[in-house]
Amino acid sequence: KPITDAQIIVIETRQKAFTDGVGEAIIEVPSAGFYTFRTILPDGTLLQPRLQVQAPGQRLTIFLSPPPTDSNTVQNQTQSITGDQGIQVTGRKEKQNLSRYTVRLDEVKRIPGQFGEALRGIENLPGTNAPPFGSGDIVLRGANENANTYLVDDLPIGFPFHLLGLNSVIQNDLIQSIDVYNGSYPVRFGNATGGIIALETIDDVKKLGGHTTFTLWSSSVLLKGPIQTGGNGYIIAGGRGSYLDQTLKPYIPSGITLIPKYGDAQFKLRYDLTEKQSLKVYVLGAKDSFVAGISNQPTWDPVSEPPPELIGASLALNRSFHTEAVRHTWQPTSSIYSETTLLNFSQSIYADGKIGIYNAKFQIETG
Repeated sequence: KPITDAQIIVIETRQKAFTDGVGEAIIEVPSAGFYTFRTILPDGTLLQPRLQVQAPGQRLTIFLSPPPTDSNTVQNQTQSITGDQGIQVTGRKEKQNLSRYTVRLDEVKRIPGQFGEALRGIENLPGTNAPPFGSGDIVLRGANENANTYLVDDLPIGFPFHLLGLNSVIQNDLIQSIDVYNGSYPVRFGNATGGIIALETIDDVKKLGGHTTFTLWSSSVLLKGPIQTGGNGYIIAGGRGSYLDQTLKPYIPSGITLIPKYGDAQFKLRYDLTEKQSLKVYVLGAKDSFVAGISNQPTWDPVSEPPPELIGASLALNRSFHTEAVRHTWQPTSSIYSETTLLNFSQSIYADGKIGIYNAKFQIETG
C-alpha cells in the first residue's frame, strides 16, 4: 500500500523529499552507486535501506516489511570439507524493483544520435535494443517485439515508429515523459505480456505556439494554445506527411515502382469543467503504406532486365491505427482520484504479394 507524506532523506547527498498522493518521491542523485535512503513515515516509523542506483529514471521501491520468503530457510550448519570437494555458499538476494525507467523529454534532447526523435531515447536504457532498419518495433529483454504494449496517456496505439523507422507516430513536442516497464507491471496495464512503453503528453498550455519541421522525407506541424485567456483548457493539434517516394524517385530504375508513404495526426483537447473536474478528448492515428513492383513489359536489354521469374512481381503493404477517447477526471482531494474513459481503438494490417503464378494476401483487423 502506498504511503503518502513520508519523508525521504538521502544520507550521502543530504537531499530531502516527501512522497505524493501515490506514494512516490523524485530525487536526483549525482551519479550511479549505492545510497542510503532514510525513510520517516507519518507515524514516526524509521526505515533506512541501502539501495543501488544504476540508470537515469530508475524506480526503487522501499518495502515497509521484509518481502516474503520461501520455507527453505538457510541455517548455519557445520560441514566437513575434503580436498576434492568445493564450497557452496547459499544466500538470499536483496529484493529491488528495477522494472521501470522514466525518460523526460529534456533528457532525450541531450542524447546524441537520436535524430530528433524522443522515442529513440529509450534505446539507451538497460535491456532495450534499437529497432532494426525497416522496422519500428522495440525489443525489451529479448522478448518478441509484437508482445509490447504502446500507450499514450494510457490509450493504446498500434505501433511506435513509421515505415523504415524514420519517424515516430507521436510528435516530440506533444511528449512530456516516457515510462518503460520491462517487468512487474502495475495492475492498471491489465493482461500485458511484453514490455510496456507508456508516453505521457503535456498537460499545460499557457500561450499560443507551435512549430513546423521539414526533412528530406517528411514534414510535420504542431499547433497548441489555450481555449481562452485565463485558462479553462487548451487545444493541441498536429500532423505529419511524408514524400519519401518523391525523394527516391530520381534514383529508381526504369520499370520498377517503389512508393513508400506514411502519415500521422494527433489531437488533444482539455476543458476544465470546475476546479476539480476536467474533460479531455483525444484523436490519434497513423498510416503506413508501401508499394513495390516490376513492370511486365520486356526491356529487351539483357543487362538491366530482371530475371524472368521476377517480371510482373508486386508487393503492397498497409498498416494503420486510430484511437479516439473521451475522458472525465475528478480529483476532490489529493488522495482521491477518479477517471472514466470512453475508448474506441482499431488497428489493421494488410499485405498482398504476387510473384509468377503465386499470389498471397494477408489481413488482420483488431480493436
